[in-house]
Amino acid sequence: MTKLFIPTRNRPTSLAKILQYLVEFFPHTEVIVADGSADFHKEQNISNFKTISTGLSIDYRSYPSNLGMLERCLDVLRSLDDELIIWGADDDYPNMVLLERGAAFLAKNPDYVAATGATIKIMKKKEGILHKLSVARPIQAARAEVRMKAYSQWSFPTTYAVVRRSHIFDRLKRLSSLGQPGFFDFITGLHDVYKGKIQSYADIAFFATYIPNHARLKTINKLDFLNKSSNVLAIHESIVKDLESLGYLGQEDVDRIAQKIILNRISELSGWGFKKSVKFLSSKYYLDKIVKEQFVMYDNLLQEGTDVQKRYFSYLKYIYEAMREIEVSDDNQGEPSKHTRESICL
Repeated sequence: MTKLFIPTRNRPTSLAKILQYLVEFFPHTEVIVADGSADFHKEQNISNFKTISTGLSIDYRSYPSNLGMLERCLDVLRSLDDELIIWGADDDYPNMVLLERGAAFLAKNPDYVAATGATIKIMKKKEGILHKLSVARPIQAARAEVRMKAYSQWSFPTTYAVVRRSHIFDRLKRLSSLGQPGFFDFITGLHDVYKGKIQSYADIAFFATYIPNHARLKTINKLDFLNKSSNVLAIHESIVKDLESLGYLGQEDVDRIAQKIILNRISELSGWGFKKSVKFLSSKYYLDKIVKEQFVMYDNLLQEGTDVQKRYFSYLKYIYEAMREIEVSDDNQGEPSKHTRESICL
């Protein structure tokens, strides 16, 4: 089986719920945990491992709490020789059947760097639990600049997926030099499609939970990309270099495409991305077969009595109950409510 990698920090209850979920639904999963928690949270993690039912293989790696996530991840990746890794999180519940399907596909298709499916975002709000579909589109054009333009037109997170281990190194190195809130997922996805194709399926890859007491890397304000415009310009310059490295584009085309890609992201951040365009519903991106099937799957998930809801009902029931326990736990103790790029240690 493909190993599931989970970086964690100061979320022992959330991590325990992920592991117990795996025991209940995917008991043969091999998990690697990279723990950068404070000591009292680490003690709770170790204690939780002992109470979790047997059958799950957990490779636990402990790291100093002042060591950043990127450094922890790189250290783990250097110690492995697996070709493929499932990149997970301590608050996202994976569908291992779908992800193993993606791993089998990647093993046979070396021109693809990642495989994933839709993500169902489950958010705890004052008015109750809300759901949202995060579409994952297949990006399969032969030429890198075509894939990059297509991705930037309607971007989506590609981090949580089955990914080639060698490619994850490139991802993390890129993020370490170009991190800017509002652009993390965009940088990752854009780099993925620069390096290769993305396979996507009309099924759920992850249930991603959002709980109020969990710290997240967020923008300080909606104008953060203007306040730190030098970071955005550095990202633009990296796109220019990637396009130049292809070797077959003229400089005029390089500059035009790079400008369009960065403007697409700024439009999304400004609330006027392609999804708000009158052309969106008739576009080839929205009408893509996999995308349409993901929307149908999501609609059926929320309708009582459908095959999709019956298939995932026990997953959702477990996750809802877990979220209630996590919300009143001491998870995130010692963390700020928000992280900036300068303080990231997730």
